[in-house]
Amino acid sequence: NKLEAGTYTAAPVRNAGEVWLSLDTIEETLAKFPPGMIEEMTNGNGPLGIYPCSYLGSSDPRSPRRALGTMDFIDSRPAVAAVCGYEDNLAHELMHVMEARITTYSIVEDDGFHTRWLTSVPEGFSYWNAYVDADGYDLNDPEYTVQASGVAVDYGDVWFVDAYSKTNAQEDRAMIFEMLFTKEPLPAYFSGRHMREKTTMLCEALRKSFPSCAGEDTLWWERSLDNFDIEGC
Repeated sequence: NKLEAGTYTAAPVRNAGEVWLSLDTIEETLAKFPPGMIEEMTNGNGPLGIYPCSYLGSSDPRSPRRALGTMDFIDSRPAVAAVCGYEDNLAHELMHVMEARITTYSIVEDDGFHTRWLTSVPEGFSYWNAYVDADGYDLNDPEYTVQASGVAVDYGDVWFVDAYSKTNAQEDRAMIFEMLFTKEPLPAYFSGRHMREKTTMLCEALRKSFPSCAGEDTLWWERSLDNFDIEGC
């Protein structure tokens, strides 16, 4: 059956090979989180729902018509829909799931995480808070990314993984986590001071917000941080 998740309709995977690929990807991805962390993501509201799909489509003019993943709350518990077989899609959406616990910790501890994040962007910059322009096309301005036009990009001028990261702070963090989770080694632009700062903030927030991370020497997404003098926390 199709799943309605937010503004998206997710079509089920029906091909047997894609079903097995989806299950393998889910199992391999979840195994990279420390024991207990997946359960902590739902804050006791039941098991995490993961729905592998063949495609995601939306008729909402405020959303991209097609997507590779989405996250929504169904019956008060988080549910992820992701196009089958892609670990980066799943990692990205799981970061969206983890936002709730990070926010709860930040409020309880009054650590100012979200305020600090919003000051870790270029002077005068504001997130778009939109996915598409007035004509329904994906927003795609590469300024402050390694894809910015020019003969050579100074990594000190890179603040975002890509243009999509400038959608909002949640997508910014999800793109960073996606890269940390799936890329080894990390792209060279993570050596820039702005990317190091934001990456350190995110890794610290995850360790502080999830008790399951406390006893781990190196979490999966921290394995490449030493290469760029990024503190894993």
